[in-house]
Amino acid sequence: MAPEVETHILSQNLTEKIENTFITGQYLLSVLQKALNTDCTVGKISSKVLGSDRGFLSVVIRVGLEWIENEKSDGLPRSVVLKVPSSTKLLEAEESQLSEDVKQNMFHYLLVMTHNAECSFYQLQPAPENVLRIPKLIAAKKYLSAEDSQAYIILEDLSETTVGRGPAEDLPISAVLQLADFLAELHAYSLTNTEWLLDCDMKFTFGKVLGGHDQINRDAVQKSLELLAEELPALKQYVGRLGQLYASLEDIDYIYTLYEDLEVPPVICMGDLWVNNILWKRDEHGKPTNDLAVVLDWQCAHPGIMTEDVCRLLVSSASSDTWRNHLEEILERYMTTLEKKLGAPAPFDLEKVMSAFRQSFKHCFLRIVAAYPLFIKMYATNDTAKKTILDRCQSIVEDAFAVFDGKDFGAYSK
Repeated sequence: MAPEVETHILSQNLTEKIENTFITGQYLLSVLQKALNTDCTVGKISSKVLGSDRGFLSVVIRVGLEWIENEKSDGLPRSVVLKVPSSTKLLEAEESQLSEDVKQNMFHYLLVMTHNAECSFYQLQPAPENVLRIPKLIAAKKYLSAEDSQAYIILEDLSETTVGRGPAEDLPISAVLQLADFLAELHAYSLTNTEWLLDCDMKFTFGKVLGGHDQINRDAVQKSLELLAEELPALKQYVGRLGQLYASLEDIDYIYTLYEDLEVPPVICMGDLWVNNILWKRDEHGKPTNDLAVVLDWQCAHPGIMTEDVCRLLVSSASSDTWRNHLEEILERYMTTLEKKLGAPAPFDLEKVMSAFRQSFKHCFLRIVAAYPLFIKMYATNDTAKKTILDRCQSIVEDAFAVFDGKDFGAYSK
């Protein structure tokens, strides 16, 4: 559970910075006045950091707005979500042996690339918020140069009607099918509005982030697998085989060109689809339903293969039973919704999608497995949650090597 975060009230002159970001109350007000086409002003602003135990690339703040009431203030938002790029938490968590200068440069590049990618996605035309279940964009500013240090995104606030889930909760199949529909809607948008392919900022790749320091990822995955094998002795046999799996990949960015290898058109990939970036409609008790509200955090948006996001979702946020026993159902649902949204046959068939899923699995394994020791530590005192994480992790490792060996999912499960 996230720790309680204090709500801060800014003084009436609005000169104070919001949660130690560069944005003052007056700055935010001027941006909102322009975006909302209003000359109304606010008497008071409050702020509260959201998800303080999540996210490594930004500070996300719920900003309350007390507009000075008049005939023009009706309909103006009473709160917004302010997202400001920040590498503070990333620097605190990073444990590689790189020099501080290299880290600083790498993380600054990462912030610029991911923030600008997210801005580009929200600013696409036609506006994706009109056809996709994503938050409404109010305003955004990209990094405009290497020296620019001021960037932000302002979104509608959905915190009163939505709620998230934690990493230790397996998504039920009904929720996964909702997300299959969402991905079909996203891909239909991608295939019918191809101007997004020309956007130079929507080109995230993991290799670009590492900037030639690929060994960082290999070391992190190796260390994680060794730590996991201490908790799960059945995984010890795979620790020494990790090098073989890496050797089978052309490069660390193979997933980003897989659509070319399979001769299918690229679609917009969210790039980080997992439970932390999904909000659900809440019930009368404030608990999540299985009705999808919105998908958040489009910082890793890029052209890619149609199965990258669904694969990442399943290995990070569902039980192995879901991908081992319900995969065909999920992908059939995706294909049915895609063709309905396109109003025409999809440019690939189910067999191609099934093949692409298997080829996406190794990449998703390498991206997610490094995070699992952190999840285990997070739930160290919760036996039920820890078991959920460990069971999922063991299945991911077993199935990644099953795919590598040309076997079916579940072949190495005991």
